[in-house]
Amino acid sequence: MRGRFGLYMVISFLTKMLLTILLVELLHFEEFLAYAIALVVGSIQNFFILMYWVYRTAEGSKWRQFVKFVQSIAGFQVAEWLLFLLLEEVLGMRYKRAMVLTMTASVVLKYFVYKTIVFRGQHPQSAELASAELPPDFNSDDDPEIPSRDAE
Repeated sequence: MRGRFGLYMVISFLTKMLLTILLVELLHFEEFLAYAIALVVGSIQNFFILMYWVYRTAEGSKWRQFVKFVQSIAGFQVAEWLLFLLLEEVLGMRYKRAMVLTMTASVVLKYFVYKTIVFRGQHPQSAELASAELPPDFNSDDDPEIPSRDAE
């Protein structure tokens, strides 16, 4: 799952970075507005990637997961946008560098929030294990190597 989460983060990073650059360089948006738009677009994309590919949630309410995602991402987006403004507007950092630092700062925290709150219990391995069938003799008391509970 960490590998898929890592790949998801690369996709998310590239989407936000490229969309921001496109809006700034080609469409002449202000940097802070372009980054805010990229955060919203990237967040919508991220929900579907996380739900269907990283955590592979097949059960449970998609609506409930979406609400939890929106609540968590709202906090992340505000914090990321404020950090970006601080770095770019206040400290005068170039907007591309400010984006990289801002997005990097939130990666670890997002991983744990998504894993433990938003898509809780929806790990690919747990879904596979839950649906796996046990061998017919798995719970059998006929195994000579294992003493019977009745023999005590």
